Amino acid sequence: MSTSLSVYAVDFAKLQHAFGCKDVDLLRAIQDENADQLEEDERRFDEEKAEGEPELRAVLSELVQGELLHFEADYEHQYHFAIVMLVEHFGALIEMVEGGGPSGGTARMIDPLLVKHGFPPGFSSLQLFEGGPPQPYPKFSQPAVGHLGPAEIRIILSGLKPIDIMGADKAAAAWMLRIISWMRVAATEDKGLVLVWS
Repeated sequence: MSTSLSVYAVDFAKLQHAFGCKDVDLLRAIQDENADQLEEDERRFDEEKAEGEPELRAVLSELVQGELLHFEADYEHQYHFAIVMLVEHFGALIEMVEGGGPSGGTARMIDPLLVKHGFPPGFSSLQLFEGGPPQPYPKFSQPAVGHLGPAEIRIILSGLKPIDIMGADKAAAAWMLRIISWMRVAATEDKGLVLVWS
Protein backbone atom coordinates (compact mmCIF):
# COMPACT_ATOMS: atom_id res chain seq x y z
CA MET A 1 0.00 0.00 0.00
CA SER A 2 1.37 3.39 -0.98
CA THR A 3 1.89 6.14 1.57
CA SER A 4 0.97 9.78 1.15
CA LEU A 5 1.52 12.88 3.23
CA SER A 6 -1.18 15.57 3.14
CA VAL A 7 -0.23 19.08 4.26
CA TYR A 8 -2.94 21.47 5.44
CA ALA A 9 -2.98 25.15 6.40
CA VAL A 10 -5.38 25.18 9.34
CA ASP A 11 -7.09 27.75 11.55
CA PHE A 12 -5.63 26.46 14.82
CA ALA A 13 -7.88 28.51 17.07
CA LYS A 14 -11.01 27.00 15.53
CA LEU A 15 -9.55 23.49 15.37
CA GLN A 16 -8.53 23.55 19.02
CA HIS A 17 -11.81 25.12 20.12
CA ALA A 18 -13.76 22.36 18.36
CA PHE A 19 -12.55 19.73 20.84
CA GLY A 20 -15.19 19.58 23.53
CA CYS A 21 -17.17 22.54 22.16
CA LYS A 22 -20.38 20.45 22.10
CA ASP A 23 -21.52 22.39 19.04
CA VAL A 24 -24.29 20.35 17.43
CA ASP A 25 -24.29 22.50 14.29
CA LEU A 26 -20.56 21.97 13.80
CA LEU A 27 -20.93 18.23 14.26
CA ARG A 28 -23.78 18.12 11.75
CA ALA A 29 -21.80 20.19 9.22
CA ILE A 30 -18.79 17.86 9.39
CA GLN A 31 -21.03 14.81 9.15
CA ASP A 32 -22.66 16.28 6.04
CA GLU A 33 -19.27 17.02 4.47
CA ASN A 34 -18.17 13.43 5.07
CA ALA A 35 -21.46 11.61 4.50
CA ASP A 36 -20.01 9.12 2.02
CA GLN A 37 -17.09 8.16 4.25
CA LEU A 38 -19.33 7.79 7.30
CA GLU A 39 -21.76 5.62 5.38
CA GLU A 40 -18.93 3.45 4.06
CA ASP A 41 -17.67 3.04 7.62
CA GLU A 42 -21.12 1.95 8.74
CA ARG A 43 -21.32 -0.61 5.92
CA ARG A 44 -17.91 -1.94 6.91
CA PHE A 45 -19.15 -2.32 10.46
CA ASP A 46 -22.05 -4.42 9.33
CA GLU A 47 -19.60 -6.81 7.67
CA GLU A 48 -16.42 -6.86 9.74
CA LYS A 49 -16.78 -4.89 12.95
CA ALA A 50 -14.19 -5.79 15.57
CA GLU A 51 -15.50 -6.33 19.07
CA GLY A 52 -15.61 -3.01 20.90
CA GLU A 53 -14.56 -0.94 17.89
CA PRO A 54 -16.45 2.37 17.76
CA GLU A 55 -18.05 3.65 14.59
CA LEU A 56 -16.40 6.66 12.99
CA ARG A 57 -19.57 8.72 13.47
CA ALA A 58 -19.44 8.02 17.22
CA VAL A 59 -15.74 8.91 17.42
CA LEU A 60 -16.31 12.21 15.63
CA SER A 61 -19.04 12.98 18.14
CA GLU A 62 -16.68 12.10 21.01
CA LEU A 63 -14.15 14.68 19.81
CA VAL A 64 -16.75 17.44 19.55
CA GLN A 65 -18.15 16.44 22.95
CA GLY A 66 -14.65 16.23 24.45
CA GLU A 67 -15.23 12.71 25.78
CA LEU A 68 -12.81 10.04 24.56
CA LEU A 69 -14.85 6.98 25.44
CA HIS A 70 -13.12 4.45 23.19
CA PHE A 71 -9.59 5.81 22.83
CA GLU A 72 -7.12 2.93 22.88
CA ALA A 73 -4.44 1.54 20.61
CA ASP A 74 -6.67 -0.85 18.68
CA TYR A 75 -8.99 1.98 17.61
CA GLU A 76 -6.51 4.80 16.96
CA HIS A 77 -7.27 4.69 13.24
CA GLN A 78 -10.84 5.79 13.86
CA TYR A 79 -9.67 8.84 15.83
CA HIS A 80 -7.17 9.58 13.06
CA PHE A 81 -9.98 9.63 10.47
CA ALA A 82 -12.18 11.82 12.68
CA ILE A 83 -9.40 14.34 13.36
CA VAL A 84 -8.67 14.54 9.65
CA MET A 85 -12.33 15.45 9.10
CA LEU A 86 -11.94 18.34 11.54
CA VAL A 87 -8.65 19.40 9.96
CA GLU A 88 -10.24 19.46 6.52
CA HIS A 89 -13.22 21.42 7.85
CA PHE A 90 -11.03 24.16 9.33
CA GLY A 91 -8.19 24.02 6.82
CA ALA A 92 -7.15 23.89 3.19
CA LEU A 93 -4.91 21.37 1.49
CA ILE A 94 -1.54 22.84 0.50
CA GLU A 95 0.06 19.75 -0.97
CA MET A 96 -0.25 15.98 -1.11
CA VAL A 97 3.13 14.27 -1.24
CA GLU A 98 2.89 10.84 -2.79
CA GLY A 99 5.33 8.42 -1.20
CA GLY A 100 5.17 10.14 2.17
CA GLY A 101 7.82 12.12 4.00
CA PRO A 102 11.61 12.03 4.01
CA SER A 103 13.53 8.80 4.49
CA GLY A 104 15.21 8.15 7.82
CA GLY A 105 18.65 9.16 6.56
CA THR A 106 17.35 12.34 4.95
CA ALA A 107 15.31 13.21 8.03
CA ARG A 108 18.45 13.25 10.19
CA MET A 109 20.04 15.79 7.85
CA ILE A 110 17.08 18.16 7.66
CA ASP A 111 17.20 19.62 11.18
CA PRO A 112 20.83 20.86 11.09
CA LEU A 113 20.08 22.45 7.73
CA LEU A 114 16.98 24.15 9.11
CA VAL A 115 18.88 25.47 12.15
CA LYS A 116 21.62 26.77 9.83
CA HIS A 117 18.93 28.82 8.08
CA GLY A 118 17.55 30.40 11.25
CA PHE A 119 15.22 27.83 12.74
CA PRO A 120 15.48 27.75 16.57
CA PRO A 121 18.28 25.57 17.97
CA GLY A 122 16.88 22.20 18.85
CA PHE A 123 14.07 22.46 16.31
CA SER A 124 12.84 18.98 15.42
CA SER A 125 11.16 18.28 12.10
CA LEU A 126 9.84 15.13 13.81
CA GLN A 127 7.32 17.36 15.62
CA LEU A 128 6.13 18.64 12.26
CA PHE A 129 5.97 15.22 10.63
CA GLU A 130 4.89 12.96 13.50
CA GLY A 131 4.43 15.01 16.70
CA GLY A 132 0.70 14.41 16.91
CA PRO A 133 -2.27 16.71 16.35
CA PRO A 134 -2.47 20.04 18.20
CA GLN A 135 -3.59 20.00 21.81
CA PRO A 136 -6.06 19.14 23.21
CA TYR A 137 -6.50 16.31 20.71
CA PRO A 138 -5.09 12.93 21.74
CA LYS A 139 -1.76 11.81 20.32
CA PHE A 140 -1.63 8.43 18.62
CA SER A 141 1.10 6.43 16.95
CA GLN A 142 -0.32 5.29 13.61
CA PRO A 143 -1.25 6.70 11.20
CA ALA A 144 0.90 9.66 12.19
CA VAL A 145 -0.12 13.30 12.39
CA GLY A 146 2.17 16.28 12.98
CA HIS A 147 1.77 20.02 13.35
CA LEU A 148 3.38 23.43 13.68
CA GLY A 149 1.40 26.27 15.23
CA PRO A 150 0.95 29.76 13.74
CA ALA A 151 2.96 31.48 16.48
CA GLU A 152 5.89 29.14 15.90
CA ILE A 153 5.67 29.75 12.17
CA ARG A 154 5.73 33.54 12.65
CA ILE A 155 8.82 33.33 14.87
CA ILE A 156 10.67 31.01 12.50
CA LEU A 157 9.93 33.03 9.38
CA SER A 158 10.94 36.28 11.08
CA GLY A 159 14.39 34.84 11.80
CA LEU A 160 14.87 33.03 8.51
CA LYS A 161 18.29 33.50 6.92
CA PRO A 162 19.05 33.71 3.18
CA ILE A 163 18.84 30.28 1.58
CA ASP A 164 22.22 28.70 0.91
CA ILE A 165 22.12 25.03 -0.05
CA MET A 166 25.56 24.88 -1.63
CA GLY A 167 27.11 21.54 -0.63
CA ALA A 168 24.00 20.38 1.22
CA ASP A 169 22.47 16.96 0.70
CA LYS A 170 20.06 17.39 -2.22
CA ALA A 171 17.18 15.46 -0.68
CA ALA A 172 17.49 17.27 2.67
CA ALA A 173 17.71 20.65 0.92
CA ALA A 174 14.61 19.85 -1.13
CA TRP A 175 12.66 18.98 2.01
CA MET A 176 13.85 22.14 3.75
CA LEU A 177 12.62 24.27 0.86
CA ARG A 178 9.33 22.38 0.90
CA ILE A 179 8.84 22.95 4.63
CA ILE A 180 9.60 26.66 4.31
CA SER A 181 7.17 26.97 1.41
CA TRP A 182 4.41 25.31 3.48
CA MET A 183 5.08 27.71 6.33
CA ARG A 184 4.91 30.73 4.04
CA VAL A 185 1.57 29.60 2.62
CA ALA A 186 0.15 29.09 6.11
CA ALA A 187 1.52 32.42 7.34
CA THR A 188 -0.33 34.41 4.69
CA GLU A 189 -3.54 33.83 6.68
CA ASP A 190 -1.94 33.37 10.10
CA LYS A 191 -2.66 29.66 10.06
CA GLY A 192 -0.76 26.67 11.37
CA LEU A 193 0.27 23.47 9.63
CA VAL A 194 -1.13 20.00 10.14
CA LEU A 195 0.49 17.07 8.35
CA VAL A 196 -1.48 13.86 7.95
CA TRP A 197 -0.11 10.49 6.88
CA SER A 198 -2.31 7.99 5.12
